[in-house]
Amino acid sequence: MKRSNPGRASVAAMLIGLGASSVTGAALAQETTYQPWSGTTQAQANQTSDQKLQSLVTDLNALIKKAETANAADPNFLADLKKLAAKYPVTPSLGGPGTVFLYDNFADGNYTANPVWKVSAGTWEVDTKGTMIGLSSKLGASTSTKVTGNDVLKAILGVQEQQAPQSTYASIYTAVPIANSFRMTMKLVSVNKNGPLNIGPYQGASASSGYRLVYHPGKDTGLVLQRIVGNQVTQIGAYNDPLNLEDGKTHELMWQREPTGKMRVYLDNQQLIIATDTQITGNLDGWLNVNQGGAYWIREIKVVGL
Repeated sequence: MKRSNPGRASVAAMLIGLGASSVTGAALAQETTYQPWSGTTQAQANQTSDQKLQSLVTDLNALIKKAETANAADPNFLADLKKLAAKYPVTPSLGGPGTVFLYDNFADGNYTANPVWKVSAGTWEVDTKGTMIGLSSKLGASTSTKVTGNDVLKAILGVQEQQAPQSTYASIYTAVPIANSFRMTMKLVSVNKNGPLNIGPYQGASASSGYRLVYHPGKDTGLVLQRIVGNQVTQIGAYNDPLNLEDGKTHELMWQREPTGKMRVYLDNQQLIIATDTQITGNLDGWLNVNQGGAYWIREIKVVGL
C-alpha cells in the first residue's frame, strides 16, 4: 500500500488553497460593480500587494525550513518550493521611520571613516577651519563637456572617461543601505555659479539606477529631479525659476520620498518640487555627490527612514 506524505500534502494543500483563493477573488472582481476607494492610490495598492507577497514568501521559506528540519516532506518537493521562493527574493527590512541610514557633519576632520566616503573622480577634502567647515570640492569654470547620467553613475565605480579631463567633475560616494522611502537633509554652501551640484541615492552593485537632485546655479531652472535607469535619464520634476545660493549663507535642502513614490523637495523650508515616481523599487545602496564645476561645501548630510 502506498503511504501518503502528510508534510507534502499539507504544504501542497496550502498552495492549492492560495490558488483557489486567487481564482475566487478574480471572479468576484469581475462580478462586482464597485470601484476602488478614491483615497487609495494605485501606488499604495501596489505597495500593499508587494508587502503581502513578501510576507507570503517569508512564511513559505519558514515552512520549508521547518519541513527540512523535521524531515516531513519529500526532498525533491522541497527543492521545487525553494526554486519557486527564489524567484521572489525578500527585500530585507532596514528599519522603520526615523532610522538613521547616513549622517555626517565632518566634525572629525575626515571623510574616510564613520561613514566611509570614497572619491571616484576629482578632488574632495574636509575643511575644519573658518566659516567654510565641511566636505568641499572646488573646481574651475565648467567646461563644454557635459556630464551625462551614465557618466555620473560610472563615477561611483571610479571609471574615468579617457576623453574628459579629470577636472570636468568631482564625485564622492558612500556605500550605505538606504530604505526606498527616506528623508534627506543637507546643509550646504555654494560660492560661485560655475557648475551644477548633483546629489542622490543609487541602487545596485553596478549602480545601474538611482535618483538625483541637480542644483543649477544661475539657470532659469534652478532644481531638477531625475530618475536614472541604465543609460536613460528621465526628468520627473523641476523648479522652473532661478535660485541664488551664492550669498555666503548656509542653505538647507530637504528631499523626501514617501512609500507611495511621491517625492518632495524643499529649500530652506520652502517646497519647490513635488513629483511621483514608482519605477525604482527595493532598498537603495548608497549616496553620491557630484560637483560639475562649482565650489561647494557640504556642512552636514542626514538620511533617515520615512
